[in-house]
Amino acid sequence: PANGIVACLIGVFAWASYAGFAASYTLYSFFVTGLVVLLISLTGPGGLGAVGDRGLDTLIGGALALLAYAVWPTWEGPALEAAIGRLLAALSRYADLVLTGYVDGARPERSALRAAADAARRARADAQASLERAGAEPERAGSDVRAAAGRMAAARRIVIALHGLRTTLEDAQEHAPLPEVAPARDAVVEALDA
Repeated sequence: PANGIVACLIGVFAWASYAGFAASYTLYSFFVTGLVVLLISLTGPGGLGAVGDRGLDTLIGGALALLAYAVWPTWEGPALEAAIGRLLAALSRYADLVLTGYVDGARPERSALRAAADAARRARADAQASLERAGAEPERAGSDVRAAAGRMAAARRIVIALHGLRTTLEDAQEHAPLPEVAPARDAVVEALDA
């Protein structure tokens, strides 16, 4: 087509590729490929020969990627266990801070509580993302998604309880020390560390 029509098509394909990116990677790939073809067509009559080369290179690259994945698969299972371990470690630190406030009767520093709660939130987000990736893998990958989902649900209940205890601790005008809570604190922290 004439250069004016090609320029309009380039605009449409560029807009469609950026607009479709968040909705569907397939649509994005289709429109970006069309955009590249249109841009190459402007280089002259031999430009369309590069389209065939691009297609061949894409096929070769895709085949190499599939071969590498078949030889050395990257399953999410080990990463999922590590992410849940980091989550439980962060919850252990958070629980220790909150429950120590009850044992000692002293209100912990808000900045320390906030930092521990933020670390637990980030660890939970990482573990949740890892769980979703593991859930998308074939069952033969070996990750126990059902058990991991159960640990994530338990961690969520622990966070809710800790937030409630933290709120009560921060809102109280004064707190009497409760040394009888120390064995419970130690047991919770030890269980989360284990």
